[in-house]
Parts: sequence; structure tokens; C-alpha cells
Amino acid sequence: MDVSKYARRFYSDSLPSGDAKLGDFSIFNNDLYFYNGSAWLLVANSGSVFPVGGDLFGTTANAEVVGIGGIPVSPTPIQGTLYKILGTTTPGSYIEKFNVSTNSRATYIGAFSGFFKVSASMSFTDENNQVMAVVVAVDGIPYIPSEVRSTSNVNNRAENVYCQGVVQLNQGQYVEIFIANTISGGGTATVTELNVIIERLN
Repeated sequence: MDVSKYARRFYSDSLPSGDAKLGDFSIFNNDLYFYNGSAWLLVANSGSVFPVGGDLFGTTANAEVVGIGGIPVSPTPIQGTLYKILGTTTPGSYIEKFNVSTNSRATYIGAFSGFFKVSASMSFTDENNQVMAVVVAVDGIPYIPSEVRSTSNVNNRAENVYCQGVVQLNQGQYVEIFIANTISGGGTATVTELNVIIERLN
């Protein structure tokens, strides 16, 4: 697409005289979008201009989930079975195009799908010498490449356990963090601190 050609057509057709300066633009799926200061407008191949959804368009999308647990993930854990981390969570100070609930979930509400980096740091308590696996999950489905393992110490605690992964999200999909005890007959983990950062990559 010839950006300069459609930029000239866009501004000559759509902006009042004296206001024709180049603003923000983005190319998505071979379509050209301009921001006129209040809304995004789509410039079709024909040169016609169409309004599109305002603040849902764009590539910026971030979320922070901060939580303090204290709720066991499962009263009777099954070896190797991943369970959602439980506890009360709150959104961080900078959230864009995500809804963050109080039940350890961040839901993407942006208009366009994209790839996101999800990073999670946590601490948990359990019995001594328990090997726990933690993973990123999308719509309740664990993303196994993100799995890392950590072993509880003699004080029945593991701290600064970190996992991360790159996932694709569409509007309405949600991110959670899951945990599993990999030891046969192992104890029940309680996540005491949780911090999750989600960053759009494209």
C-alpha cells in the first residue's frame, strides 16, 4: 500500500482546511489506519474513509496482576495435576486493554489479536522438599513451554519462583497461572505472593 498516496487522499477528504498534518498511522493486515486526534479511521484501498472503534485499536496493551494468596490450590492434590493459583488479586497501577479480576485472572479486551509476553513471579509454602511446577495458562489451558520447577526448602517455603511464556490472545481470552506438585503423595501448595506482568509484543 502506498502510504503517502492514501495520506494525501485521507487528509484532503477528511480534515478541514489548515488541519492537514500527518498524524499517527498504523498498518494492520494490509489496511491503513490514521488517527485524527479523537478516533481511528480506516483508509480502504479505494481511498474511502471509514471510522473504526476508538480506544480498542492499537498495539499498546499491558496488565499487572498483584495478589496475596493464602488459599491452598487443592485440598487433595493429584501428582502432576496443574491447578489454578487461588487467592485475592488486584490490578496494578498501569492497565490497558485488559480487565483484571479479583480471582487471579486477566482478560484481554483489545480488538485485535496479538502475541503477549506473560511473566509471573511468586512465592509458596508447602511441605519440605516438594517439587512444584508453575506455568502460564490461557483460557484454563496450560502453556507447557512456560513450565518451570522449584523445590521447597527446609522451612517449607519457595520464594521468587519465576515463569514466563509468549502466548497469542484474542479478544475475550484470559491469562492465569497454574501450579502442580510433581511428587507422589506430596503436600498442598499455598501461594502467598503473586505478581504477573503481561506485555504486548506486536
